[in-house]
Amino acid sequence: MIVGLTCNWFFDSLTTRVRTFLATVWWKAIARSSLLMSATQHTPADGLERVLIVQNKMGIHARPAAMMVRISNKFGDAEVWVEKDDESVNGKSIMGLMMLAAGHGTKLRFRVSGGGCDQLLKEMEELFARKFEEA
Repeated sequence: MIVGLTCNWFFDSLTTRVRTFLATVWWKAIARSSLLMSATQHTPADGLERVLIVQNKMGIHARPAAMMVRISNKFGDAEVWVEKDDESVNGKSIMGLMMLAAGHGTKLRFRVSGGGCDQLLKEMEELFARKFEEA
């Protein structure tokens, strides 16, 4: 009886882990492909561009990404795209920004169009200069 319970627990646990793993892989694949496909179609011709360097030690993780999105969303009609190497993501997407995996020293190109481009880029530059308020 103990062997039967142990085997059932093992297979239930394995099944849960496999399901969790597959769901995670599927979600990442769907999110990455949809963000990258939509991003490659948008390059604002009449907007502004600026290259900013990630200066904080930890790079762009959840907190800095949220701070960037907060600034981008302040300018509702502005379109913001962030590029690293050959990947481009929507600057109003936390998931997209984190998927860039921008570490310390990474150069990010911001392409902004719409209302408030100058102010948006100024605030973003200040945020990068403050190293996302991390020590």
